[in-house]
Order: sequence, then C-alpha cells, then structure tokens
Amino acid sequence: MDFTSNPDHALVSIDDSLLQATPFSFKLSRNEEYKIMFHKNGYSNRVFILKPDFQGGWLVMDIFTVYGLIVDGITGAWHDWDYDFVYGVLDKN
Repeated sequence: MDFTSNPDHALVSIDDSLLQATPFSFKLSRNEEYKIMFHKNGYSNRVFILKPDFQGGWLVMDIFTVYGLIVDGITGAWHDWDYDFVYGVLDKN
C-alpha cells in the first residue's frame, strides 16, 4: 500500500505504531483491518479505518477444489483492498 499526504512528510502510524513520514510504501495483510493516522505539527490529525473488501469470486471458484479453499483461506486471497494507496489531506489548525 502506498501512503502519501498533503502536505508532504506527514507522520503515519498504523494501529498506534509509528512508521515513517510520507511518501512511502508498506506491505499490509489483505485480511486485516487497520487504523491509519496521519499527523503533522500545525495540522489536524486525519484518521482512516482501512478495511479489506471480501472478494466473493475467489470463494465461488474455490468451492470446486478443497485445496483452493484451504490455501486461499489461509493466505487471505478472499480479501483485497479496493485501492492501492492511502492519501491523507491534513487541515491547518
């Protein structure tokens, strides 16, 4: 997932763990929900709840193979993101 912001160089935390300043990329698990917070001094914080979307097509295809059900269930292939980036726009205080 790519993280960008306006203004640039906002600090990003995921589930209350500080990562780094924007812009950057970070690998997220496809079957987890995350709390994303953008912070920069002089600006209001911006918080997003990032939820994966259930991809029903994988489940329908997996019904025909037990192996597919097991592998896709473990790897999280039934879930994915609706987008490839998170863009935080921060308002001045």
